[in-house]
Amino acid sequence: MQLFLRLLFVVLLMKALCFSFSPARAAVTAASIKESRGDSIRKRFVEPMKTRFEIQANYGSRNSLLVITSRGNAPAFISYANQNPTQIGVVVSFLNLSIPVSFSPSFLSNGLGLRNISFSPSTYGKWLWWNADFNYSKGYGISGFKDLSKAYLLRSTDLQALRNDIRSYALSSSLTFVPNGNRFSSAAVFSFTSRQLHSSGSLLMGLNYHFSSVLADSSLLPNNLAGAFAAEQAFVNSRSASVGIALGYTYTYVVAKNIFANITLLPSLATGIGRTIDVAEKKEKHYQFLSPSNTFGYVALGHNGQRSYWGVSLNMHTYRENPAGANLFMNFVTPTVFAGFRVVKWSRSVPPPKLKRSRSSAFVRGQKVSWWAGGSKHNGVVIEVYKKGFYKVKENDTKEEIVWEEKDLLAQ
Repeated sequence: MQLFLRLLFVVLLMKALCFSFSPARAAVTAASIKESRGDSIRKRFVEPMKTRFEIQANYGSRNSLLVITSRGNAPAFISYANQNPTQIGVVVSFLNLSIPVSFSPSFLSNGLGLRNISFSPSTYGKWLWWNADFNYSKGYGISGFKDLSKAYLLRSTDLQALRNDIRSYALSSSLTFVPNGNRFSSAAVFSFTSRQLHSSGSLLMGLNYHFSSVLADSSLLPNNLAGAFAAEQAFVNSRSASVGIALGYTYTYVVAKNIFANITLLPSLATGIGRTIDVAEKKEKHYQFLSPSNTFGYVALGHNGQRSYWGVSLNMHTYRENPAGANLFMNFVTPTVFAGFRVVKWSRSVPPPKLKRSRSSAFVRGQKVSWWAGGSKHNGVVIEVYKKGFYKVKENDTKEEIVWEEKDLLAQ
């Protein structure tokens, strides 16, 4: 009998040990601890906004610059700038989706038919952000010229000439991975659907696509300056498409939880194909290129509060191609003043309906607990215990009663 009881005790003990140290249970426990730790860090650094809908108005200048450079023994370059850069715009945000639309008012073109339109939808998550950018500009003028051989000079009449026939299209799309998503919020910087509570930054890695087209009724090179460039550079049409990989960094500096400053730089290395149509032969010439391309830069300074936000920003996109023995740069530089307002307030914590009291749980009634909310730590006491890991707690300072999940609470 004693031998039987000893064997039974050994069997039960081994079964208990196997259950306690089960690899599956260990993996689940480790994942739960990791998830809980990540959620705790996220709440300390990032505060989601309690709104579903936001609207923003902005005023800025969308400066589009086309630069053609030669690569001969005596290099030269010529640059064109769009003649109606001033834009007004509106941004509508729903949850993490942001839809900005900007355009140049027609009354600023003085009846010359100048156009400048941009559309940039984007969405920002915890680990990934996606954004697209479309820009159309019509009406360019020469903004600069330099010939190192000094054989050709720019005349004052050239600077005053308006090339209303030059049009440019640019379409880009990128997908960016944010490894430090627990501490850094992309939405707090670009769409303002959350708030960065403490200073933090993150490495950025991504993929991007870019398509651009420059069209004109005649050569982009004026007749009196064309001699500084090769004959094949006198093109009237240039198109290109490229894909690339990007690696950069972003950092947000926060003061008093509301005032922020951000700087972001995301250069990429791209490979692509393109074509040009020259003036002399009216033939298409195809080319391939591998070069630093699609560089994105962003600087912002502002105030991000609970109900509104405002600030100034500088947005830069640079695209580089290599058509027919020349370099063609497309630069978009946009300084902007913006202000936004959050509407449709909604509750973040929704109490589960008709919960029943539970006798077995991690916390008991009367137990002191703490939790993180709004970037600060709160203390309270458990007053009700429910099934499925929910607890009603009373905060010590405000005496407010709130229902929290078990993963959000810490024992004191």
